Amino acid sequence: MKKLLLMCFGLLFGTLINAQITLGSGTSAAGTSTSATTVPWSAYYNFSYSQQILTKANINASAAGNITGLKFYLGSSSALTNSNEIVVYVGLTNKATFTSTTDWVPTSALTQVFSGTVTNNAGVVEITFSAPFAYDNTSNIVIAVDENKAGNDGGEVFYTYTNTANQTLYYRSDSVNPNPASITQTGTRSALQSVTSILGLTPLSPPCPVVSAPVATATNVAILPTISWATSLSAT
Repeated sequence: MKKLLLMCFGLLFGTLINAQITLGSGTSAAGTSTSATTVPWSAYYNFSYSQQILTKANINASAAGNITGLKFYLGSSSALTNSNEIVVYVGLTNKATFTSTTDWVPTSALTQVFSGTVTNNAGVVEITFSAPFAYDNTSNIVIAVDENKAGNDGGEVFYTYTNTANQTLYYRSDSVNPNPASITQTGTRSALQSVTSILGLTPLSPPCPVVSAPVATATNVAILPTISWATSLSAT
């Protein structure tokens, strides 16, 4: 019994310290494309600022909790030498999309959770918050990243995926470093978002997928049919 209790405690402790929710997948990076979406920040332009809205449905957390950090993904050898000084803000919002190219969430509605230099550690940029950010599991989340180092690394390197239209708003420039506290620049909206892990939250167990073929109560179905089903939210 003692061994079983210790095993259960160990599994629970391991789950808690490794809790994270990952949004998106894949290894798509835009390289030197000037039309690429810049998230979470640009390694192709000298300066950039982006905001991404992650909806409650996107996050799909099992409960309210504290977000302790974020992870962003890129190639293991991708350089960030000239694109590594960032400030990160997080906030709660009822906004589901950006309604225009100037529809920035003001920093007065956000909390600064990180300011400093980051590194690419074997394909992962991990950002540990200066203090945990409380997520209510009701609102949507805004993640804003301001990159301030004058210089670039020759291409967009972060992995992205396609989410809902206009859930991303970004600005980038080689000459103008925008001030998030009083931003006046016109940005660009996009459905592309960065592959992101939210640290500290645990995902809701994925629901069972719904089979679409063969249809329920179908007759004369082949003994070895081709079975199709819809993606189950948050399943990997």
